[in-house]
Amino acid sequence: MSPDLRKGTESQRESAVTPHCVFRVVRSEDLYLVRLETTEHEVAESPLHLDFGPSSRLMREKARIESNYAQLDHLRDIGSQLWAALVSGPVGELFERVGSRLREANQHYHLRLSLPTELDPLPWETFYDEKRRGFLVNDPALSVIRNPPDAIDPPSIRERRPGPLRVLVAIPEGSGLQVGREWRNLRTDFEKLGEAIDPELLDGLVTPDRLEQSLAKREWDVFHFVGHGQVDPQGKVRIRLNDETASDRALWMEAETFSALFQGTPTQLAVLNCCLGAHPSPSRSLSGLGPFLLRAGLRAVVAMRYEISDEEAIRFSESFYRELLEGREGAGRVDAAVTKARRALHFNARDVARGFVTPVLYMLEGFTELKGLPGAPLDASTGTVRGATSESSSPRIPAELMEAVRERRAIPVVGRQLLTAAATRGSGTIPGPLELARILGERFEYPDHDELRRSELVEDWVGEQLLQRVCQHSLYHEHKKGFRLLRALQEVFRTATVPPPLMEIARWDVKGIVYPGFDGLMSEALRRVGKSARELNYVDRKVDVLEETLLLVHLRGTLSDAESLVLTEEDNERLWERMSGLSQSVANLVLGDLGRTLVFLGVSPRDPLIRRFVNRVLPAGPTVNLGPMFFVTPIHSKADEAYWSRFGVEWIDDNADAVVRTVTETLRNGSG
Repeated sequence: MSPDLRKGTESQRESAVTPHCVFRVVRSEDLYLVRLETTEHEVAESPLHLDFGPSSRLMREKARIESNYAQLDHLRDIGSQLWAALVSGPVGELFERVGSRLREANQHYHLRLSLPTELDPLPWETFYDEKRRGFLVNDPALSVIRNPPDAIDPPSIRERRPGPLRVLVAIPEGSGLQVGREWRNLRTDFEKLGEAIDPELLDGLVTPDRLEQSLAKREWDVFHFVGHGQVDPQGKVRIRLNDETASDRALWMEAETFSALFQGTPTQLAVLNCCLGAHPSPSRSLSGLGPFLLRAGLRAVVAMRYEISDEEAIRFSESFYRELLEGREGAGRVDAAVTKARRALHFNARDVARGFVTPVLYMLEGFTELKGLPGAPLDASTGTVRGATSESSSPRIPAELMEAVRERRAIPVVGRQLLTAAATRGSGTIPGPLELARILGERFEYPDHDELRRSELVEDWVGEQLLQRVCQHSLYHEHKKGFRLLRALQEVFRTATVPPPLMEIARWDVKGIVYPGFDGLMSEALRRVGKSARELNYVDRKVDVLEETLLLVHLRGTLSDAESLVLTEEDNERLWERMSGLSQSVANLVLGDLGRTLVFLGVSPRDPLIRRFVNRVLPAGPTVNLGPMFFVTPIHSKADEAYWSRFGVEWIDDNADAVVRTVTETLRNGSG
């Protein structure tokens, strides 16, 4: 037996509460050895047989995952290779005996990995057990956890002060992500626990100094980060904070430096809801940000190994905190919460298969649950209704909606929230209205910087109002030379990728689409799928539309027609007036045939322009000829329901991109 395999086993075993199986992998001469240690001090050892050659099947599948080309079959392939190699020979025999014993006793247990640095980059979270036909990370009976490297000396646990669970949520400005939506969801979860939880938001300019001051000011139990992470050309993990002097307000801090901010704090858990926070760094003896934070004194870290989409990051956060706080498996159980959130990503996955293996859980042995949470969930109602992050494979689509789409009666109203389907926590592809306002504000020296900073968490419809103000200033800053503003907008959107949901909607057989954005992406989506459309860029003009031709209504005009653009405050005032004389072409689109059905996808129910549009099309409310009206949004309030009640709106409480995908799949499969 290699002496290295004996290192660091007994002292940490004694404090463990949850049954565990620790797989320790070390290099011994010309091969790797796996040593399995159980809670009952049973031990087995076997060689680890894996082909690490650059052209091997293992490395090909690893490259597919890292490039985001892997499908579920690829994940099963590499996962079964890794699992079979880990549990071969005596190690496999011992694990089978222990696993059977724990399953019979209905005990949850930890499957812990202790790995050498060079093996850390392998996607161990893909473990696939061919005997039981399943990914281990989705098994509610166990948790796949990464141990810190042996070089870490676990710090002593500080005595926690009495009081509620204290959570610090840090959201640096300028990310271009749906940070407002994530914060509202977190706040809703936190409100359910009433005084048992004490959250605080750190937003705006989150500089290193300001973050350090916040960490020192109070004793935080949980640190939740929303933003961007990346790996630099040298392979070092970096986290994006803010720099007051930088033009883009960005300061990329290395993982080791970032983790030093937490030294001496009593923080128990960090959740890094950004890309690549768990990415291994080949130039360091400690891999990734998770181990650095454990060395700084944290007990558990949840981080992302690969890029994760904005939608997936929000879904993970929702499901994780719901399980962590409501305690279906025990309040404060970080391991159970990660498993639940992984399952939510897996069962709701569409195009990207790797989402559920992206989260990585680092946790010290002996740590079982967060201290400070009540033992049972509180059932408190709030004024906000959210879509549940259920484990169902797809949203439930009302039969009337599917019928309307099949019969060409559905008229999609496509909002900006669908554009974020192309954004990741590594980089935002398409700026929302607030981010666009910031870009233009920097370029044209918008004077009210604080106005934009304070608005990081606002909804898109509020961002639209700020964008109008910035455009108004930009126009006059250039002495009414509007072409400079237009050129700036064209530069922003020149490299924009058409989001997948827009491509899917473009393939639907509909008679018309209403598009509030001016970026031209809906037009591009139609062009790419080979559809010709009659485009209406002025809502008060009539156009002739053939029966089989799709009418695309640009409420705010489009970049391809500079004169039609509605950008400034003055432009929007004129648009408000033009809507009083709404074109008959637009009215016919909504009321032309029996049973026309408006479907609002990724649109805020509070958007003044959308409300104005519906009120002008239906000034007296719904007519007997009109079909049902659907609003697809994960967040709406009781006040929103009150406003839209006279139109008989039916609410679909789910993410618009998930609904679009489900409708597309249902049409393709001929079901539903």
